[in-house]
Amino acid sequence: MNCFVKQKHYERLRRFFLWANGMEIERKILIKDRKKSADDYLCEYFVGSGPRTVSSAVHVTADNKYQAKVMATIIARCPDLVFGGAFHTHPCGLLAPSGQDRRTALDVLLERRGWSGWGLSEFLCLIGTQLNHEFSIKAYVISKDHQEFVEIPVVVSDSISQGSRGNEQ
Repeated sequence: MNCFVKQKHYERLRRFFLWANGMEIERKILIKDRKKSADDYLCEYFVGSGPRTVSSAVHVTADNKYQAKVMATIIARCPDLVFGGAFHTHPCGLLAPSGQDRRTALDVLLERRGWSGWGLSEFLCLIGTQLNHEFSIKAYVISKDHQEFVEIPVVVSDSISQGSRGNEQ
């Protein structure tokens, strides 16, 4: 199981990370329906955090209503896409998901605190941070059954079809 991110998305996320200048940022991820994509996570869209987002150096609260509306519009036009998880940054250098990341993922999976209707069994958490002065993305998956994050490889590629070659993070 891998997490594929298109090179153009990776570059946009890297530029946004640098632009944020120490503030935590967030994007929701739309992936190819995994029933149709082997076992890989194929990241197709990163939905902006919305106009009512509140961000600091250690926390971000996205405009979830805005994101849900945008995601529903995209999914209606591209039915092979599904909500898969979230990308966010840890500008302070934390490389693994935080306790808050776990709570948020479990809220989505267990349909708590306004997260009903998505029907996810797994949640993909992409974390952008600086590692040795270079932007890096780490991928973690948490499931309803096994409620702890497991790291999976990130592959950055021009094409995100199964078996494509790219740069593993």
